[in-house]
Amino acid sequence: MASSRVVDQPSPIMFNMRLTELLKVVGIGATIGLISYLIFVILDKYVFTPSLCGTSGLEQRCANKESFASSIALVIGAFGGLFALVQQRVYRPLLIVILTTLSLWNVPLIASGASSLVWVVALIVILFGLAYGAFTWLVQVRNLYLAATLGIVLLIVLRLVFSS
Repeated sequence: MASSRVVDQPSPIMFNMRLTELLKVVGIGATIGLISYLIFVILDKYVFTPSLCGTSGLEQRCANKESFASSIALVIGAFGGLFALVQQRVYRPLLIVILTTLSLWNVPLIASGASSLVWVVALIVILFGLAYGAFTWLVQVRNLYLAATLGIVLLIVLRLVFSS
């Protein structure tokens, strides 16, 4: 009878992710950013402006219509991002979407104040693509608690950058 020993092989700290997979996620993030901004513009111009600013007595709500539109657009975009990441079989897609959405929460609202529409769209596409890519790479750590902690640290840094 032959006996064989099972040798424990050391597992790497992070899962391996191909560059093509990471670039697909960056493309998904850029697309989600573009879609979120388009939804923001549509909600702001055609839903909230007529309904909140057309009647008297709703001045406070009319002043906050961009914030409402930005929040709803980012939540809708987050669902689309989650669906796309699950379709690509990305590791921990819900964590990626939550961290990205929270870190870029007011970006459409902040970017809408810029003068050129081309620069706004380019900025949002780049920011969303980079954020999705960075959080996707960051959550590849095997330990969930470490991945979540690193993600929260990056989220806080991004929130501080965007709030200043």
